[in-house]
Amino acid sequence: MLLALDVGNSNIKNALFNGRELVASWRLATSFDKSSDEYGITLVQFLDHLHFGISDVDDVIISSVSPGLNYTMDRMIHTYFHRAPAFVSCRCNTGLTIAYDPPTSLGADRIANAVAAHTLYGGTCITVDFGTATTFGVVTEDGTFLGGAIAPGIRGSTDALVSRAAQLHRFDGHVAVVGYRDE
Repeated sequence: MLLALDVGNSNIKNALFNGRELVASWRLATSFDKSSDEYGITLVQFLDHLHFGISDVDDVIISSVSPGLNYTMDRMIHTYFHRAPAFVSCRCNTGLTIAYDPPTSLGADRIANAVAAHTLYGGTCITVDFGTATTFGVVTEDGTFLGGAIAPGIRGSTDALVSRAAQLHRFDGHVAVVGYRDE
């Protein structure tokens, strides 16, 4: 099976695939304070909880937008899974042409989104990813990634709005408008 890790700014999304079938998925909070051993033990415990073991993992691929964790993830996979993980980058053979300049500045998350969208839907498509940042990408019918845009994420936008708008207040993770009733 393939273990896929999406190392984001806020969460590490993990998925286990048997061929193209998604078998399981789970999240871990992204933390620069954790060691490769802490991540490794946690990942092994998640697999055990799902009734899988290290020996069930044949390959590992990592998409990371947190370069400061790449060494930690690499060490963790080598130590606990005895594998050399593949890291998503513009240098990978994804089947897409990257028409983004410079291609090395294109995030692994945006590459993974483009590959997934084009594989699943074919044709011209637009990707939208609502994470710490909201990213948009455009893939042409022939599989060329043209580029896109990056905007603040929903939580960051909400936090900025609440901090700047006098009549908006946060409660239970939501935003409320404080107003009055004019009769």
